[in-house]
Amino acid sequence: MKLNNISKAISVLAIGLAFAACTKTADYVPAEPEENKTYVGANINAPRDVEADGAPIVIPFTRNKVADEMDVTVFLNDASGIFKLDNANLHFAVGQATAFTTVTYSYDDLVPETIYNIAVELASTEYASEYRPIAFPVSAKKAWKNLGMAEVYDDWWLEDFVERKLLKAPDGTETYRLMNPWDKATAEGAGFTYTGGLDYIEFTIADDGQVSWGGNKIINLPFQFSGRTTHMYHPSQRSDAASVAKNRLVAPGYVVICYYPILNYNNGSFSWWGVTTDLEITWDAE
Repeated sequence: MKLNNISKAISVLAIGLAFAACTKTADYVPAEPEENKTYVGANINAPRDVEADGAPIVIPFTRNKVADEMDVTVFLNDASGIFKLDNANLHFAVGQATAFTTVTYSYDDLVPETIYNIAVELASTEYASEYRPIAFPVSAKKAWKNLGMAEVYDDWWLEDFVERKLLKAPDGTETYRLMNPWDKATAEGAGFTYTGGLDYIEFTIADDGQVSWGGNKIINLPFQFSGRTTHMYHPSQRSDAASVAKNRLVAPGYVVICYYPILNYNNGSFSWWGVTTDLEITWDAE
């Protein structure tokens, strides 16, 4: 009797498992394959969070078949009215899988710290697929504006010219960042030991042309000279009014940063040459 009950229980369990398996299989409905035609969709593998620095925003769309030429129309969805679609017609040449349009805008119209959410979308569902997104969304935020390459003359450490990227603050002030003034290649090329740690020098131009930089303090430079640490020492720290006055906008797009070159600033003691030197920065002023 006991064996009979066990046999029945096993039979019921087996039937239950088989039913569950059948139910799970019945619930699964495989997706229909896409038709044998050309589909276009947004390439959302491309960056969609943009630090808007004045450069156009590139919008990519891709297609699955490339044997023929193809034209697709897109449109811009933008509640702010600041952004403009450069080209609403995407043209795919034979063999071309990705086509691009660009979104342009007035950098000055962007409000600092504001996130702008825009999207470029297919204007028609003719080439749309449920497996491909029809819209390319972008979140844009006003960034430090890239002014291009500035020419920098180092009158002390290099006694030579180098080119460096120059950025302008997004808040409308005349605040700039000279990026990587002494990079690894430059420092080692001059015979220094590169230590890193200085991504930029920030300076601000006042209405009267006076230039302030480094918070009127010492800046640690990213290299060692003869095994000793190096620094830029602001002349205000020595009450050197004449040298402070040299820190200024000489002409549009031409700034001089005047400083004392310092060695071995440790525990309040340092070595120096007792003279100031200049870092001259020039760029194409707008």
